[in-house]
Amino acid sequence: MMKKDEKKREIFDRIRSAFERKQLFLKLIEEGGELLCKGDTDALFHFKPSDVDENEGIIGIRTAIEGTSFPSDNIVANFRVGEDRYFMLTSFIQIGKKEMLLFSDQLFKLQRRAHNRVDFDDKIENTFQVIKFNNKKVFFDAKGLDISAGGARVAVAIADAHLAEGDRLAISCHIKNKWRFEIEGEIRHIYTKENIQIFGLQFDVSNIALANKIQMMMLDLQRWVVLNINK
Repeated sequence: MMKKDEKKREIFDRIRSAFERKQLFLKLIEEGGELLCKGDTDALFHFKPSDVDENEGIIGIRTAIEGTSFPSDNIVANFRVGEDRYFMLTSFIQIGKKEMLLFSDQLFKLQRRAHNRVDFDDKIENTFQVIKFNNKKVFFDAKGLDISAGGARVAVAIADAHLAEGDRLAISCHIKNKWRFEIEGEIRHIYTKENIQIFGLQFDVSNIALANKIQMMMLDLQRWVVLNINK
């Protein structure tokens, strides 16, 4: 059986080579990509890189998405190069007109998935309730197993409801005593184990404000997992 630390290292594969790091960001610039960034506050912003300082970091321009302030420390950034996704802990500095995200040894390649996933464990407090089932109001407890910006893996006792692929649910989520939201989605796959139904719920994230809120939560959760990976 895979241990928890081994599982986390599989999700977060650290990039240690300075050469590989530089080539990665040059490729990001070549592809015209951006970094999605968040600090300790609920300010969400894009960073558009234009050049790489070999010793210091990535030069570029910030653009606000949510919130008006730009944090400078404890920044977490997600970005994609090709088919791969990456995660970095960094800080922001400005020298004259030059804006820069500093290099960090906390740079990780993530699992190759449509959305970056965080597994819930005993240290990530979360409460899930199902509040709507095929447009009918209901209320029963559920257990969150993992979450991403695009959906969640959830477990429900078969005694509470008989679910099937294609059913639509609304769930209320409360994560790490900070993040609260309600969201609807569709069951895309499901199986039963020992009277527990385990299913993948694909979120309906057409609401931009809610989508941004979930993105901010995911960046916070990824930061927490990386900082606690060996604890």
